[in-house]
Amino acid sequence: MQYQRALEMRQKLFPESEHPKGHTDLALSYNTIGMVYSAMGKRDEALAYLQKGLAMRERLFPQGNADVATSSNNVGLLLRDMDRLEESLKYLERALTIRQKLFPNGHPHLASSMNNVALIHESLGRFDSALNYYEQSLAMRRKLYPATTFKNGHPDISTALNNLAGLYNVMGQHEKALEHYEQALVIDEKLFGPTRYPKGHPTLATTYNNLGLILKTLGRFEEARARYEQSLAIRSALYPESKYPLGHEELATSFNNLSILFQETGRFDLSLQYAEKSHAMREKLLPVGRYPDGHPSLADSMLRMGGLLHAMGRSENAVAYLEQALAMSRRLFGPKRFPQGRPELALRLGNHAVFLGAIGKTEAAFEYAREAYELFRRVYPANKYPDGHADLAWSARVLGNQYFTRDQLAEAKKYFEESFAMYQRLFPEPKYPNGHLNLFEGLNCLGMLAVFEGKYETALRYCDEGQKMLERIFPTKEHPLGHPYIVVNRDNIAAAKSELGQRNEAVALLDRSLRMEEKLATRDLTAASEADALARSEDQMKRLHFLLSLTRQDASRAAADYDLIWSAKASVMRLLSLRHAATRIALADPKGDARIRAKWDELISVRHRLGQLMHQPTPDPRKRDELLSSLNDRQDRVERELAELVPDLDSVRQSDRETPADLSRRLPKGTVLIDFMRYGQSKYLARVGASKRTKEFHYLAYVVAPGQAPRRVELGPANTIDESIRQWRQSIGTGNDASAAGAVRDLIWKPLAEHLPNDARTIFLAVDGELASIPFAALPGRRPNSVLLEELAIAFVPHGPFLWKQLVQGKKSEPSPQSFLGIGAVDFGAVSGKKAYAALPGTETELKHIGALAVGGRSRLLTGAECTSARVAAELPNASVAHFATHGFFDRDALKAERQRYQDFLVSWREKSDTLGRVGLGRKNPLAFTGLALANANQSPDAVWTGESIVNLPLEKLALVTLSACETGLGDLTGGEGVFGLTRAFHLAGCPNVVASLWKVSDSATAALMAKFYHELWVNKKPPIEALREAQLTIYRHPERIPALAGERGKPDFNKTVELKVEPPASANAEKRTPTKLWAAFVLSGVGR
Repeated sequence: MQYQRALEMRQKLFPESEHPKGHTDLALSYNTIGMVYSAMGKRDEALAYLQKGLAMRERLFPQGNADVATSSNNVGLLLRDMDRLEESLKYLERALTIRQKLFPNGHPHLASSMNNVALIHESLGRFDSALNYYEQSLAMRRKLYPATTFKNGHPDISTALNNLAGLYNVMGQHEKALEHYEQALVIDEKLFGPTRYPKGHPTLATTYNNLGLILKTLGRFEEARARYEQSLAIRSALYPESKYPLGHEELATSFNNLSILFQETGRFDLSLQYAEKSHAMREKLLPVGRYPDGHPSLADSMLRMGGLLHAMGRSENAVAYLEQALAMSRRLFGPKRFPQGRPELALRLGNHAVFLGAIGKTEAAFEYAREAYELFRRVYPANKYPDGHADLAWSARVLGNQYFTRDQLAEAKKYFEESFAMYQRLFPEPKYPNGHLNLFEGLNCLGMLAVFEGKYETALRYCDEGQKMLERIFPTKEHPLGHPYIVVNRDNIAAAKSELGQRNEAVALLDRSLRMEEKLATRDLTAASEADALARSEDQMKRLHFLLSLTRQDASRAAADYDLIWSAKASVMRLLSLRHAATRIALADPKGDARIRAKWDELISVRHRLGQLMHQPTPDPRKRDELLSSLNDRQDRVERELAELVPDLDSVRQSDRETPADLSRRLPKGTVLIDFMRYGQSKYLARVGASKRTKEFHYLAYVVAPGQAPRRVELGPANTIDESIRQWRQSIGTGNDASAAGAVRDLIWKPLAEHLPNDARTIFLAVDGELASIPFAALPGRRPNSVLLEELAIAFVPHGPFLWKQLVQGKKSEPSPQSFLGIGAVDFGAVSGKKAYAALPGTETELKHIGALAVGGRSRLLTGAECTSARVAAELPNASVAHFATHGFFDRDALKAERQRYQDFLVSWREKSDTLGRVGLGRKNPLAFTGLALANANQSPDAVWTGESIVNLPLEKLALVTLSACETGLGDLTGGEGVFGLTRAFHLAGCPNVVASLWKVSDSATAALMAKFYHELWVNKKPPIEALREAQLTIYRHPERIPALAGERGKPDFNKTVELKVEPPASANAEKRTPTKLWAAFVLSGVGR
């Protein structure tokens, strides 16, 4: 270092023996080297040199001079950067005192000293002192740089205006803040505009950012977004990744501010994108090695991520960020450094209270809320803040919510009213004619409190006032789709009106809420991850349940309600289907974006690894949980990034606009859709502290037939129906299930049958809840000793729009074997561990006989060790029909255990455990708990082909897949989304027809059924729905034909198979019928064309 050599030379020229007080040149060298070290980030070395230089100058000039002031100022600024604020203030005040003596008539250095002292007072929370010094600095700079001489203004004046505006903002004086920011902008646009700086200038970017901040606070969101985006554009040009690989703090700030704005305007998808960018950049810029106690900016981004994820319903992801933010804030802003307290720490405490309350940790939440409130009280005392402060009002509301959760309504009311009164003083109507979001939040809390006090008229008054305010804050012109706050407030009004007996008004409000939510979800979920989409869907279903509870007795609402169900039910599956289709189209384009292929490959890799972890035993569950946490986060991110890259996804989503009326017009004569739904009957959508009220679930169904409006049919309490289904399934295993089947028929089918058209011959079922496990074909028919399959062809569909799309756009399953792929007689490998897949010798015969039927097509049979995951994945996309004769599974117990782990941990969890976000994460991947066993499955988790792996495949050519294995038709039941199982996975991958089983069937019965099914499909040229019906009725009516059809004594004998008669004689002898267990397990999911 040249400066070090200069110092050594000066030490020789001015030895201490001749210059005991030092020398000005020596002091200059110390100061210069200190500044160099400071610029290099070596603050301890910098401080040592700067203090040496200052000490020497004070010996040389004990009364002080300009050099002493400069040295003292430099030491103070460095100590400020080291977060040693009280020490910093002493040095900066020393520099100010000297400069006041040196420049009694004003000077740029004196104005800077005033500004520096003000910054420290502001950081210490001494706002009155900070305001005094900022105002003095601004006044002096205006004298130094008068407008007559500086027609464009001066940078120092702009800086002073920005700093003063920032203080006013912190103090809650937002109008004054806006006034000063606008004055600064006038100067900065003249000094740093595009004429002089084509790429922009940091100062102008900062002023745009500051204006965006205050405009957002004032509720002027569109103006705020414009300013934020101007700032980001400049900073992106100034700090490109090529020159700033780690990023830049100003860029991170822009990302963070846009994230906050988008969250407040209901755009959670965009908010998360910007929050992730900001946090990732700050993690690189502010590493632990450099900032062992953390950094305020990093704590901010952690809080942003945690708060946003919590608001999106992803509490397990939020907790790690919130805990880190709180721990870091305690180190940075704790009582040792700030005995009077700091608002940053109080804010983190309050946010932690909100989060803990949401996960049911009410006692801990209450303590945090109270601590935050008391700390804000100290930071913003009434004698200095007679109108209060927005942060204090917020913490009063948070504390009120905790009392509300504890059902201490009187205490809750006290804090709600305190909060609202404070907001009224801070945001008075003359200054805020449109109102303010904080005012709305206050009205919302008071309104819901009044509902639970039974004061419904009062609740309506608060909610109506809040609604009018929201419509002014989010006008239709700027928010044509609406806003989430408007949706929620309408729900609250509906709750109050329903209690007052104003059912029609409540229904109308909920109808509008659901339609607005549908538009918002269509916009927001196009590029959302599956987890985010599911969380959003759950909220929408709660609102729909409330509406259905109110319209239960209103037949006139059937069509309107079904329109809403049509849009909401299975909305995530529909979104994913569209996204997969658009992605595969993009992947097939040789000139397409290479990034799409890279992201798709990454997503496949992540899903594959997730599937492995679900089936790979580990001695260390904690390590597994950490891996799952990392993979889930990565999956969420990649899904969103891929959705952003896929072209025309928005237009594809917008085209998904078919309606029940469209389906009714398109249904062939004699065809009916029965759309089931399990819904919770409740007075309210949601309730903080709702332990005193339980929600009773019911089943209903809508019957959609050609040329008629949908008809709603109430089926009764879900508990009763679910129990009857469980009893029937248990009795099926005993072979004596007639009585249990009759009970299920009486509960489910009997109420529906009277609404079916007389010419009904084909029924499509969109099931929900436990209804997905019913063999509807085996329900008793109209005639004695008959089954429903004898009267009707029956198939399942995932949801109504799927049926419409297949009828209108879907490909027909050619009855010829075109390109058949058979997988069976799999070599599962030597048994190792507790979970083992036994050999299935009967599947070799089954597969051989089916393959023999595939005459005239390209048949490919994989057996033994050939049935590897890689081989099947390579062959399957080229097949038109596929048959899997192997073990299938739905590991219900493992999934249940994973969910229980999470619930148990919530009960026992304590702060700083650092594991809440990781425990039980397997529950988020239900498709990983269902799958097919392939070659070497006993040895390697790679050989277990889960639903997660199947979803990734391009199966548009596959018209039909048969899963000839146990329980391949089962899966996790998710309210409103249907069954998360293999059937769903194959549909998402592009296969329209899936035959799967509801329970394990004997080898001979399965072989017989499959032989007859493919004979009807390929030889008799029947569509899959009729081929399966014919096969099942044959087995049902002729148990004696099972050995012959199964080919147990050679080739299957079809010649002696009796002809199918649609309606058997009434005198049919029930004793000659095959037990339900042997013929009714297999169901078709799809249109079966």
